[in-house]
Amino acid sequence: MTDMRKDARYVIDTSIRAVLPDRAVQRALQHYTRPKGRLVLVALGKAAWQMAAAASECLGDAVSDGIVITKYGHARGPIPGLRIREAGHPVPDQNSFDATAEAIALVEPLTGED
Repeated sequence: MTDMRKDARYVIDTSIRAVLPDRAVQRALQHYTRPKGRLVLVALGKAAWQMAAAASECLGDAVSDGIVITKYGHARGPIPGLRIREAGHPVPDQNSFDATAEAIALVEPLTGED
């Protein structure tokens, strides 16, 4: 492999690692200040499991409850303290609607202190 090719590969690999969902969440939470009230984690989308796992790792037991709603086949196992729901994407199905109702019920009672 030529030096130019090695340099290009290094730039590409480094750039991809820098924008991975879990890395982005870890950077975003580096200087996070916990609220006075409850901390509820809600993650939605294809990268939701990966982002929620990173957030859970960063925040630990500060998270009082949470839900992860992701596309079928994108959950990689349980995350302590969080409910994992897989649902239809891009076309919503009954699991999509049920998980959304569950997320809404989880956040509705939150206050400005949370």
